[in-house]
Amino acid sequence: MKNVETFYSKQPSIPYHIRTLAMGLMLILCAIFGTVNAQVLLDNGSPTGEYVGAEPIYEVVDDFYVPGWGWNVSGLRVQGFFLSGGEVGDVALSIYAHDASTNGPDLDNLIHHIEPRSTDVFVTRSTYLDQSVLRVEANFNSVFLEGQKYYWIVMDIGRNGGGSKMYILGHTPVTHQEAHLIAGTDVQSSSTLMGQAVDAAFVLTGTEIQLNDDIVDLLVTDKLKLKQ
Repeated sequence: MKNVETFYSKQPSIPYHIRTLAMGLMLILCAIFGTVNAQVLLDNGSPTGEYVGAEPIYEVVDDFYVPGWGWNVSGLRVQGFFLSGGEVGDVALSIYAHDASTNGPDLDNLIHHIEPRSTDVFVTRSTYLDQSVLRVEANFNSVFLEGQKYYWIVMDIGRNGGGSKMYILGHTPVTHQEAHLIAGTDVQSSSTLMGQAVDAAFVLTGTEIQLNDDIVDLLVTDKLKLKQ
């Protein structure tokens, strides 16, 4: 497992006031002109025979890092199975801030709760524990995540008819922090996090926010003028 402070120290540093001005500008431009076609923002690895899950009431939560100026995230792809078979029912996603004191999710700081606009489910040719592996592709309204920050995503994928949560396929070794399980159906009521030395294998899609040097220089110049 990589040390979080070491991981952060390798990221480019963008002054806070410049980042704030840039974020405001980019949100305005996105509102006016919309976004371009979705791209893969994060591929957290391919399944290698591991999975994240315990009793089928647990939600899966894993970490990811957003570099640069930030992302507009609009899709998730993940594979998993139900222990006793079945079809995918409700899908809900939540994004939480990182808690530096625990190196885990800050369950008191919900960034976004996401209800997908559409969910496509595909039955793959693979099986796990004699159960069919399902690929879930969830699409949702774009959510903005500020760059140079660490986040946690909760994947709550229920079985049609209730009574079970999806086991998420994953891999080892752990990339940044291990995946966790959250007890119960309400993440906010969870009193404990169960760690597993596995990364969940998931993909996030959307658009990456990019600013060229001319825009950054303009923001810096305007900031200096305001100080004079």
